[in-house]
Amino acid sequence: MRNSPSRRWGRRSFGGMLLLAILTVVAVSDYSDAEEMSTEELRRNKLLFDRLPPIRQQSMRKLDHDLHELPEPVQEQLNRVLERYSIWLSRLDEQDRQRVLTAAGVDRLNEIQQIRERQWEAGLPKAWRDDIAKNPDQRTERIAYYRKLEQQFEEEWLLIERNWDDLRQNKMPLPFFADEFKRELAAYLERLRPLLSPADLARLAVAEQRLQTPEYIQGARIFVDLSDRFPLLPGPATGPKSFSELPRDVQQFLERHALTATKDTNFPGHGRWPDYAIAVSELVARKNLRLPTELGPCRPNQFVVPLPVSIEKLERAILRVKPKDRERLQQAEGHWPDYPRLIMALAKQNQFAISGWTLPGPLEKWEQFRTGKKKLKK
Repeated sequence: MRNSPSRRWGRRSFGGMLLLAILTVVAVSDYSDAEEMSTEELRRNKLLFDRLPPIRQQSMRKLDHDLHELPEPVQEQLNRVLERYSIWLSRLDEQDRQRVLTAAGVDRLNEIQQIRERQWEAGLPKAWRDDIAKNPDQRTERIAYYRKLEQQFEEEWLLIERNWDDLRQNKMPLPFFADEFKRELAAYLERLRPLLSPADLARLAVAEQRLQTPEYIQGARIFVDLSDRFPLLPGPATGPKSFSELPRDVQQFLERHALTATKDTNFPGHGRWPDYAIAVSELVARKNLRLPTELGPCRPNQFVVPLPVSIEKLERAILRVKPKDRERLQQAEGHWPDYPRLIMALAKQNQFAISGWTLPGPLEKWEQFRTGKKKLKK
């Protein structure tokens, strides 16, 4: 009779915990298979576990209990970490293994890091290793450079894997050449450019060129990166950037409540819209006060068309089946910058494109150009 999934998980998890406990206190034999443990392996590990001091056994039982109190995705990730650590430790030579086992707390983590860095360097291409060896006075800089280069290679390969079917069939996941797509992208970039540094503007220029070539993956990747780093705030293109540009009633309000730091040229965001206005609004909110006049649009009818239409579609298509999100949006209405920020957050969360304010086309299609690991759901 086959074991149920829950029993198989329990056996694997507790077996991994036992193995970790054993590996941290005694020398181990080779362990090269991370699959489900056999009954014989469990018996052997149980005997070794029983030899541990009672206080150590109790700490391992508590660790196992705490592990199972976590959400299942987190459990699975931590269990994989335990398995990888167990296998890694078992494959070290005796000297390195004893260095790890005899250290404790932060010292153990430092030992592990040193060994891992030595292993990483040993696995580099010969030309890279030779370059590091020839420049001992620049060792730290060269290692940092090759780590970054390796990360770039890994990210590029990940993007190729995600888009392999489209590449093999010579297809594009988004209509990069369609006139409507180009218009929407141009409108979005017009709002994005003022937020970018000269270096990011240069990257954007490269992305626009590559988007029209077979290297569109690299171009799309840059677009996604910039959109994540510089989220747009729906509203006018210009607004108050200093105290003198604030509405008169807001100036009087700030003076009356002794918030004169907003006059200082060193005040956060001074000289930039909407940064300055956001900093003023957040300062007032921290004082549990309310501005007499909001510094940006915070109701649907205060935005320029077609944004009110997009907000209505967002509420009708998505938020009507998510009452908590709809309630959050209703509570934020009338408050700036809370309301436009929440609109953008809900649009991103629900993969809902807002023309001119998000990347054009289905947002889920842009996901395959995003690098990095997805966060676990808690």
